[in-house]
Amino acid sequence: VFGMKGEGLVLAERVRRKFGARRILITCGSQGAVGFDHEGSHHELSFERFPISVVDRIGAGDAFTAGFLAGLIEKDFATGLLHGAATCALKYSIPGDLALINRTEMLEVAAGNGGGVRR
Repeated sequence: VFGMKGEGLVLAERVRRKFGARRILITCGSQGAVGFDHEGSHHELSFERFPISVVDRIGAGDAFTAGFLAGLIEKDFATGLLHGAATCALKYSIPGDLALINRTEMLEVAAGNGGGVRR
């Protein structure tokens, strides 16, 4: 990221310090996502908790961002991270680059009730 080396929270902390960001979020591919909220508390979430069959990866990053922002606005950073990861996992199961994901579907996956090809 920005020419910096490191993994997970180490990298997130380096980016946070270099740019003076109050919040930072980094997705780590299939390993999950990490970040710091506005109070400096760190958060980690493994994507292993979402057993979704991968059909198409295109648009998954956008889906993660949409879910994260919705959860952040609704409640807090941790909720954003969970909703982002669940939305991303759900998008993996949908072919094509346009994922019409509704809140009920996302919450099912976030609760661990999703799995397999969704459509």
